[in-house]
Amino acid sequence: MSLALVVPVRDDADRLTTLLDQARILETFDQIVVVDDGSADLLHAADLAAAAGLTPGAVRLIRHSRSRGPGAARNAALPAVTTSHLLFFDSDDHLTGDMALLWQSLRDRDFDFCQFRHNETSAPGWGLTAWDAGLWRASGAFGALTQLSPEGRPWLAQTACYPWNKIYRTGFLRDHAIRCAEIPVHEDIALHWSGYLAARRILVSDRICANHIVRTDGTRETNRRGPERLKVFGMLDEIAARLAAPEGEGLRAPFASFVTHLFSWIRFNLASAHHPALEAGAGRFLAAHAGWLDLPGGYRMTPVVRARAARWMQAAGAATA
Repeated sequence: MSLALVVPVRDDADRLTTLLDQARILETFDQIVVVDDGSADLLHAADLAAAAGLTPGAVRLIRHSRSRGPGAARNAALPAVTTSHLLFFDSDDHLTGDMALLWQSLRDRDFDFCQFRHNETSAPGWGLTAWDAGLWRASGAFGALTQLSPEGRPWLAQTACYPWNKIYRTGFLRDHAIRCAEIPVHEDIALHWSGYLAARRILVSDRICANHIVRTDGTRETNRRGPERLKVFGMLDEIAARLAAPEGEGLRAPFASFVTHLFSWIRFNLASAHHPALEAGAGRFLAAHAGWLDLPGGYRMTPVVRARAARWMQAAGAATA
């Protein structure tokens, strides 16, 4: 078994060098693929390797002449991966020593992906957000490495859809044509939910393998507050269509919970001028998929989720009135 580190980057060479230096110290990755997503100052593979103390030729560099977004960058990297497994990572987040320990325990194990825990600098005491921490508790997934139970899968499927909190089997992504959405923000939702829909065997670990550095200075794609956030609905429609098939039954209620929570998170991060468009889009989405969501009667959904959905549909009615 072998592991690749895949990193999209745009105008962030210094933080990327720090990450690559961490990768060198861990001695865990057999391949490093960097996708330069239209940086103003061109990156060079030899310079990146030298700055991080890596051997010449250690970094495979793919370059986009213009920025196409992190989802397109990750998708472009996948054909270049030659290892059995891969880890997507962001240039400004940090690897921890537990990554090496987790990979050591994963060697020769059969799995489609392994989801691990992380720290967030925005969370109290550098831990998980309250939302994710509650889902991990509900899943019953504890221990350095264990198989996720059928009962635990609907809970962990609702966690924040980060691309870097899972080690994927490369063949799993290719065989199921699992990709990121090529939209400016929220592109990783497609990767996350497609993985949960298709995976035969999911392993989980409570090892903390990444530190997510939350930045609010406007330099990250996730800081966007404009209408580009509303491009999420087309992707959500595609996922919902797959959930409507018989094999998606067990994840329908969790997805309903996820999207109604997601809409609130988007609203918090969206300029107020775009709130009516968000409310209209959310209402349209919930109405379009009411057949399997069974709103407002509920499809094995908690009263809290039904209430969130009803509020969004009510807001949509007010926005379009």
